[in-house]
Amino acid sequence: MDDESETDRSDELPLPIGIWESGQSLAPLDRRVLSGIEAPPREVIQRAADGVSEKLAVSDIDANNLTEAGWGIIFAEKTDSAVRAALQPLIEHRSRQVRTAHLLRIFEGDKGYRQGDTARSWLTKNNVGFSVVDPNLGVPFYLTIVGPPSVIPFEFQYQLDTYWGVGRLHFEDAEGYRKYSQHVIDYEQAPAVQQRREVAIFAPKNLGDRATGLLHDLVAQPLVNGNAYVKPLGTRQRFEMKPLLGEDATKANLKSLLRGDQGGPPALLFTGSHGLAIPCDAPGQLERQGAIICQDWKGGPVSANMMYSAADVDEKTTLGGLIHFFFACYSGGCPVFDDYGRDVLGRPIKIASTPFTARLPQRLLLSGALAVLAHVDRAWSYSFRGGRSVPLVQEFRDVMVRILKGERLGQATDQFNLRWSVLSGELADMERARDLDPLQVSEGVLANRWVARNDARNYVLFGDPAVRLRVNDMPPQGQ
Repeated sequence: MDDESETDRSDELPLPIGIWESGQSLAPLDRRVLSGIEAPPREVIQRAADGVSEKLAVSDIDANNLTEAGWGIIFAEKTDSAVRAALQPLIEHRSRQVRTAHLLRIFEGDKGYRQGDTARSWLTKNNVGFSVVDPNLGVPFYLTIVGPPSVIPFEFQYQLDTYWGVGRLHFEDAEGYRKYSQHVIDYEQAPAVQQRREVAIFAPKNLGDRATGLLHDLVAQPLVNGNAYVKPLGTRQRFEMKPLLGEDATKANLKSLLRGDQGGPPALLFTGSHGLAIPCDAPGQLERQGAIICQDWKGGPVSANMMYSAADVDEKTTLGGLIHFFFACYSGGCPVFDDYGRDVLGRPIKIASTPFTARLPQRLLLSGALAVLAHVDRAWSYSFRGGRSVPLVQEFRDVMVRILKGERLGQATDQFNLRWSVLSGELADMERARDLDPLQVSEGVLANRWVARNDARNYVLFGDPAVRLRVNDMPPQGQ
């Protein structure tokens, strides 16, 4: 595929990175949604306007140092006491690392999340403004949300993550919270780590499928091969590259990789693929929504041997501190209504009875992954292309380089928040220009800028945002 010719198509409407179980592509963007683009919170636009990029916390705070940045955990008002008890070991572990009482905060009861809270109202009741973070004012930089999106909405997490480093923990029972907590503690306290200094890139290029072709050619290959100016991902951090591209991006190879059949799983895995879509309330929606569609799919209905889902994470999957970065529709979860489509009467289409987190990230965390970065709602192949903003592949690279350098995840993933802020401002400018003259900005350009903005917003971190790779403790290449 010729990258230059693809750039010339920047007016085209975006393509979704997802397919139905029947094998049909998800519907394209419904043009009607462009007439009702919502305005983001003013704090989101303000962040980009202020030029705040590297410094999320006040300048005398090192955001990667827990003794300065602090750590907090947010419980909903009526959290099950068993869940609270299951997380107590993680709270005590972080308390020993933070060492200062006022920088370790447990937000529960009246101080926790209450139904109807927005990020702004929650910060206000905790006596903190929605701005650059000063952990000493009462809300630490790293914040772990506990519970499903039906209780604490994804929108609350998106907004709070504008400045704070935010992650979410949601498991099916209290034992899941206990198990994840112990994985984190064991990883951080172990005298040595078994992880290889390896980053793996998994990207199918399904036959006759333009969406995965774009993702493979414009994102995965540049990460693997670099170019005349940029080395392959991980080179400067002394990580080996494990490419599973095109015909090598099979379910068998992915399963083998995650089982560590070749000496242990990689430290970082990026998968770019179609995500599986299941109709609202259909059997298996909670279990399989967002599953990874592998190279084995050649068109037609998607069977179990063509996808990697939560059911494939078994007792042999021992991830030992893996960080997994997904790019696929619904890989992180699903809202109730489709933001990108309308029914015949122009109403939003219901795609789930209640918002939910995807099962695959949950199972990966329970098998030893430190964190999963995944996408809520649909992801789009054109969200990384064109425009005045930096192409998204550079944000992908930046986030992954920060992870490979050992930054804590809540800090390392901030490029997506900055991109959300920048694109929100650009989108507002475009809408004003179209109000004056509809011909100034084409529908295709507006659509691509809008889905790029939403894609940046909809990346959600699952796991404790204070985790990081123990890069300095990993054996050198070849050992």
